[in-house]
Amino acid sequence: MIRRISQIRRLIAAFFLVCCWGVVADIPPTHSLEGIKIGGQALELIRKFEGFSSTAYPDMITGGAPWAYGYGFTTKADGKPVAPGDRISRKQADTRLVREAEKYCGGALKGIPAEYLTQNRIDAAASLCWNIGVPNLLRSVFFKRWAKGDVDGAAKAMTHWVARGTNAERVLRARRQVEIALFRAKDPILMGNLE
Repeated sequence: MIRRISQIRRLIAAFFLVCCWGVVADIPPTHSLEGIKIGGQALELIRKFEGFSSTAYPDMITGGAPWAYGYGFTTKADGKPVAPGDRISRKQADTRLVREAEKYCGGALKGIPAEYLTQNRIDAAASLCWNIGVPNLLRSVFFKRWAKGDVDGAAKAMTHWVARGTNAERVLRARRQVEIALFRAKDPILMGNLE
């Protein structure tokens, strides 16, 4: 019973997280030269779930490489891997987040037919992409189902990416629930203060 209550609380918290910030219309996205426009919802989810660190930290699952800093950057601006002792300012990290989410995640989503794209789905997928990486996203069941128009099946497949049996599983399950709620939403979503 206590476990069930805890699960319900987590779902309510995840829904609240998705539903409290400001109305963002779920309009067809704009395309850039590199990919699809990533919205503010995606950037806020990434900031919230990745957290910010000005100094390099080890991977939560491996306890070592790949090292990351900022909002989970595993490479420096010059393309070299982040190493212990490396630092980044919040301003640099915010600038990189906007640019790289658009370039990498938005670029990856060009493979989804336009009729299946909404801003909510794009933003949820960008948050997932940032967390698992472009190569994993492109070969995922999530991506393949979405590309075929199976939105419900795609949403369910997001739960495959929770690193079962690791110390990151609990956090990743909560993140996936928020992403799923956003991905499935048909109407504009209210995002909350994620602090």
